[in-house]
Amino acid sequence: MKRGVILSAVALVASVAAYAQMMPDSTVQIVAYWSKGDKVAYDCTTTSYTADENDNRSDVSATSETRVFEVLDAREDGYTLRLSYKNVFSPTTVDYLTPEEYHALCENLTITFTTDEFGSVTGIVDSEECKALLSEMIDKMAEGKMKEMDKDTRKAFPKGQFLTNLKSMFCSDEFISLTAGADITPFFTYHGARLDTTQVYSFPQDYTLPMAGNQTFEVETELWVDEKLTDENSAVIRTDALATKDVLFPLVLASSVQLAKTALETAGEELPEDEIVATLTEELNKQILDITMEVYTTTEIHLASGWPIQWYSTRETVTVGDGKTTKKVIEQSACISDEE
Repeated sequence: MKRGVILSAVALVASVAAYAQMMPDSTVQIVAYWSKGDKVAYDCTTTSYTADENDNRSDVSATSETRVFEVLDAREDGYTLRLSYKNVFSPTTVDYLTPEEYHALCENLTITFTTDEFGSVTGIVDSEECKALLSEMIDKMAEGKMKEMDKDTRKAFPKGQFLTNLKSMFCSDEFISLTAGADITPFFTYHGARLDTTQVYSFPQDYTLPMAGNQTFEVETELWVDEKLTDENSAVIRTDALATKDVLFPLVLASSVQLAKTALETAGEELPEDEIVATLTEELNKQILDITMEVYTTTEIHLASGWPIQWYSTRETVTVGDGKTTKKVIEQSACISDEE
């Protein structure tokens, strides 16, 4: 998220006060500084599914975990944070991992990272430990993937090369930073904000499109305070963003091109990139007549501490094809946990 842009566009005013409150000028002020030693846990859930135009659902999956945030260091220019995962659970297979494998690999995963004052991840402290765990997860995922392939497909995708390609993409500081950033953003978004309860703000915000390899892109986002649900103790803040085909189609195309190049490389074959692009552009234009993505969030924040009390997000991607409409929905929620 480009926090600097948000701070400017929404006119957020940083506060160094030890408290925050509903202001007499119809604004709410959220504390702008966390303290060393702060430790907050959230029970988090993620549910995803595919649906048709009649809301008939398929490919339903759900995961849950407790995320524990610890402030190891607090500086004027940022923080050192530790993010730990506990109570990791899924009733179904996740990325070819059985529920038991998923729990064993993710339980007690820890990422220690630094941020700037706006919450953007600036470095991974325990990078090598995280990469080792990701490598172990990829080994298990690849094993599950290879088992479902038929014999001819397995021959075309040698396991060693398959693993090498996967690890080059995911066992990196960039991927770990993206993971940490995605998981801290809901709890850092309004850090230090001063918002007018009578205004609807608009600003560019970064999002990811899951079906395009989690590529980041910018969308104009509306933000407002729900004045009816806001009082001297907490503020309820809502956002809504809509991305259209002109933004999303190039992302899907770029992701498809990368996947095709990886598949060809794994199979030991070559094809000019312009030929790959032309072929996929033609095919995707047949499959995707229109595509949109809407993201809606609701966050209740404890004003005096700056930590959210609860958070909810729904992301709905709608693809219109020839006579067929498909929705991919991801719902996420988080609330203060009794874990810590």
